[in-house]
Amino acid sequence: MKYILFFLILFSSKHILLANEITMEQARKVAMSFFCETIRSRGGIPRLQLVWDGESTTTRGGSSPAFYVFNRMDSDGFVIISGDDVTMPILGYSCSNHFVVENMPPNLLDWMDELRNQINAVREEHVVGTSYISKAWTRASDAIGTPIVKLTTALWDQQAPFNRLSPTTSDGKSITGCVATAMAIIMQYYQWPDQGVGTVPVYTLQADKNTQIPSKTFDRPYVWSKMPVKVDKNSDTDIKDEVATLIYDCGIISKSQFGRKSTWAYYENALEGMIKYMKYNKGTHMQNRATRVMSEWHQMLRKELDAKRPILYTASTKSGGGHMFVIDGYTQENYYHVNWGWSGSSNGYYLLTVMDPSNPGSGSSSGGYTQEQAAFFNLIPDKDGTSAFTDNLVLIRKEVNGVYYEGLVMDAVNIQPEQEFKISIGAVNNIGRSAFDGNLRIALVGKNGTIKEYISEEIPVKYPADSYHSETDCFCKITLPIKAGDRIRVYYKGKYSEDWEYLRGGSLLKSEIILKEEDMPLEKMTSFAYDKKNKKISLKTCPQVEYQVLSLTNNVVFSGITNDDNPEIRIDTSELIDREYVIVLRKKIEDEDEYEEKRIRFAIGNQNKK
Repeated sequence: MKYILFFLILFSSKHILLANEITMEQARKVAMSFFCETIRSRGGIPRLQLVWDGESTTTRGGSSPAFYVFNRMDSDGFVIISGDDVTMPILGYSCSNHFVVENMPPNLLDWMDELRNQINAVREEHVVGTSYISKAWTRASDAIGTPIVKLTTALWDQQAPFNRLSPTTSDGKSITGCVATAMAIIMQYYQWPDQGVGTVPVYTLQADKNTQIPSKTFDRPYVWSKMPVKVDKNSDTDIKDEVATLIYDCGIISKSQFGRKSTWAYYENALEGMIKYMKYNKGTHMQNRATRVMSEWHQMLRKELDAKRPILYTASTKSGGGHMFVIDGYTQENYYHVNWGWSGSSNGYYLLTVMDPSNPGSGSSSGGYTQEQAAFFNLIPDKDGTSAFTDNLVLIRKEVNGVYYEGLVMDAVNIQPEQEFKISIGAVNNIGRSAFDGNLRIALVGKNGTIKEYISEEIPVKYPADSYHSETDCFCKITLPIKAGDRIRVYYKGKYSEDWEYLRGGSLLKSEIILKEEDMPLEKMTSFAYDKKNKKISLKTCPQVEYQVLSLTNNVVFSGITNDDNPEIRIDTSELIDREYVIVLRKKIEDEDEYEEKRIRFAIGNQNKK
């Protein structure tokens, strides 16, 4: 037999991770330590100023602020310190820019508001931090990691002189909007297109029916030599005009809704415009972060940046607002460099989630502490015009004629091999830029995500681009034995697909059906508590776990097996003599001829002597 061993040694209460709010002085000490320990800061003591704590008279409550932002006054640089030690200490930082509070870019302001919401959410739910987070607070500079990739992207803006060609609406001169500016920054990076193609039709603003955006035919080349990384009001007129032309063109191809205070556009229109008018890759696809576990999301982002492809990134708030910006770098500890599209103001490295970035599942569809985020992948020039579309289907939550569709529904329970049953799929959204013409198929999938067998016939479907389909029924039959962790998933394959793709859904959807719960490991299912008053240990674990309490000489003090109703082990330490003990837990792994073992060492002090 094979044994899997885990060790947990408890020497004192310092290993118990309790959530504590961080005061301003504590945050200042962490910020000071951070700058003193970073390479660029060596040689002097940094002078710091608290420039913002994210709170106002309407948001400030009984709790401490959710974060503190410190600028260096003796040099460039800022750092954002969390207001609670259950989250990562450093939420964002820069060694080359200041954090500018006055006239803060709207996308950054909403990002910070969502950080505050996340931190307050973990406070309200009494979330416990991980050992990784606890360690990060002891030396914050180590937790950010070394920068791995940093691409050079344009430090452009939404206001003057970048909005020289933006229309004047009923409320005044409009700004370019974060979508158009971010698109233009990507194009400046690639110095592409050489010239746009086609004609953008006329359209009327939704909120200002008196303002009509005229049609435009792309009949002149872009002069990239006159579009440098840095542009300001003192730049030459021809430079300001060239950059303003590009950004305006990005606005109209995405059907931007111009306004003096806010200009917005749908992300889908932005992508369609870049493909149709600016000759970018037809295979560019948008992916929602909620459909991936965090470790997979990091891998996807890193792959793009390693290939020297800056990323158009979007974030939506709970109130429904959305913003776009550019990610152009990352560190080894998953901090991402953000270009907010505000002339470089507050650009720096930011966490995508306030929770443990090393946790494979944090921020995934099972989490509740992150804003909605999405990214455009493989967004590159299509210089030879040979790129192909990609198939891109997702599950969405949709109400149709009073019926709510929320993913997969099975018409039976306790499914057995050779039993026929039905899976209803709904609603399916084609977020690809072309019509989907292909098939759906149901599969039995193991706990590691590997397809074990297809359990339905291929079902032909056709979905127009940017459309949804309310419901599809599939009749299924499993022939293999059902093991712990097995689940049902839907796969799709269209004319642009090389293989079957998993039909994913977000956090509010059922994108898979678990047939048999996975046997949870002891490491995750065991908790240790000690009642100082009664001198009793309470060890909560799994049912049917064999346990022994051993002395250091391996003598068995007592033993037993946990029951199904209340799998708890209680140890009265007042009956033990002054020495160390080891609790050995042993559990058979379901469906396998293996056992896992967990050892917990504890010491009994003099206070327990009679």
